[in-house]
Amino acid sequence: MPGVLDFFLILTIITIIVSGTFLYIRCIFSEDIHFVNNSTQASWITYPQQISTISRPVNPQATIFRKTFFVDEQHTSSVYLNIKALHNFRLFINGLPVNTDYLITGSWKKKARINITKFTHAQANSIEVAVMNRMGPPLLWLYSEGLENPVKTDYTWIVQTGENPESNAVLANDTLPYREITNDYSPYKYLLDKKITLLSALVLMGLLFFWGCRTPTEGLINRSSRFILFGIALTLFSIFCFKSLRMYPTVGFDAQYHIQYILYILTHKRLPTALEGSSMFHPPFFYIISALLCSALEYIHQAFMQQFIVKVIPFACSMGNVFMTYLIGKKVFRNRPKHILFVALFAGIIPMNIYLSAYIGNEPLHSFLVSCSIFFAVDILTDNSTRYSKVIYLGIFMGLASITKVTAITIFPVIFLFIFVKMLFIDMARLHESINKIVALLIVIVVISGWYYVRNFVLFGKLIMINWNLPTGMWWQDPGFHTLKYYLGFGEVFKHPLYSGFHSFWDSIYSTFWGDGYIGGIAFINQKGATLWNYEYMSIVYLLAIPATIIFLIGLYKMIRDMFNNTVDKHYRITISFLALCLYAV
Repeated sequence: MPGVLDFFLILTIITIIVSGTFLYIRCIFSEDIHFVNNSTQASWITYPQQISTISRPVNPQATIFRKTFFVDEQHTSSVYLNIKALHNFRLFINGLPVNTDYLITGSWKKKARINITKFTHAQANSIEVAVMNRMGPPLLWLYSEGLENPVKTDYTWIVQTGENPESNAVLANDTLPYREITNDYSPYKYLLDKKITLLSALVLMGLLFFWGCRTPTEGLINRSSRFILFGIALTLFSIFCFKSLRMYPTVGFDAQYHIQYILYILTHKRLPTALEGSSMFHPPFFYIISALLCSALEYIHQAFMQQFIVKVIPFACSMGNVFMTYLIGKKVFRNRPKHILFVALFAGIIPMNIYLSAYIGNEPLHSFLVSCSIFFAVDILTDNSTRYSKVIYLGIFMGLASITKVTAITIFPVIFLFIFVKMLFIDMARLHESINKIVALLIVIVVISGWYYVRNFVLFGKLIMINWNLPTGMWWQDPGFHTLKYYLGFGEVFKHPLYSGFHSFWDSIYSTFWGDGYIGGIAFINQKGATLWNYEYMSIVYLLAIPATIIFLIGLYKMIRDMFNNTVDKHYRITISFLALCLYAV
């Protein structure tokens, strides 16, 4: 049996390494991914612009980069320019166009080496590079060979874009702060304010609670778990009544477009295509059941319907997320009731689940159905056999999840892989029997959701439609490119938490996990009053969540350690390997 479990671990590690390597190679070489790297030879430069939260349209104009360089009268060697540009470029030396049609680099990430000797003359010369990038900021990377005073891209270049005035270029930087909020909602400011007394009392209550959980009886823990679940349900219901219902229906991530989708179904009695609205590329399950709910209660006043009925589903799903996480905890930890207690508590206080439940959108339903899929997958992995009934239940929820939001598909390969290997090596089932159950799982998913993806393929030639590259409205958002620095940085969230995701990937994750870091998708900070959240307390949470984050990371480390511990229960090792790979996939 240890050999089989080691096989699961090896499978998990290989999957992580192979997929991570594939992603890295794609970032380095794929021209579809705007990932850039500076070097000692030159830096990427661009036109200086303020970070904006507004989506930007396709840019049809070229940005002009200019630089003067000098050639000595005695100069005899050839002069070359090495150029990379995001995305296309035209080169002019002393006003004369340089033919670059013969250059076949295959990708904008590969440098073009161009001989410009015949275009140069003694003394002053000018370089002009026109760069066009329809889906992002135009970037230029260049350095020369053969000059006594080499030329390379830096802040001394002059750049102009469209009707904007000329300016000195700036180094391409994808970690710029969103200036509109740099002086607002400092966590330190509010923590040192008068709220410190109340917060100290709450922290003390929390410490007493954890102290009391050190050596409780199993019966007390089970009762505490039920009490905590009831308390969480009551709290979420209170937030729904006193916060969510007071928010405008259009507050939330693309909420107005989600409402348009629902109203379209109610009005036209059919599903829209991806080209008929900004959010109509989404799979339709959330919008169908929302429309059905509205139709069933159509006698209620329209305004009340929009503010209450449509918000019932996200609220119910937030409750369901907590309950399903509790059930998953029971499957994973079995005879460790204290762990199950903390699972329920942690699930109930995650800010992301709370604030998303207040907005109209398909995310809460999507996360709930994914949680259900994970629960049934864990149920199969922890069972001594794999019954057809459980496979069917799993397929139903996986199918519903994939027809709610396409990102649910990210964990599907993990589920298929682990269940198939578990049947072969843990259940010791025959190969044809294992294949039959996997096929049955796939058939259930396809029956429930396959028609939607086939419809997309028939209409548009693509199984999956994405909103930023629809023919009717292509757009992009700042910064429009990324560097390695963006994925290595962290800390802006503790100084200026709102929109700190512009600074780094990890600030983005932290600010949206422990708070509504993008304030419901609102583009302008002066709209914040519409959400009714208390941003002063929310900004403090980012500091108070540091211990919880540390505990979370310690728990993740212990989980990985247990994966390699042969003395740990086999079902537990399989399950945590599965959950770790699901986390990585997402």
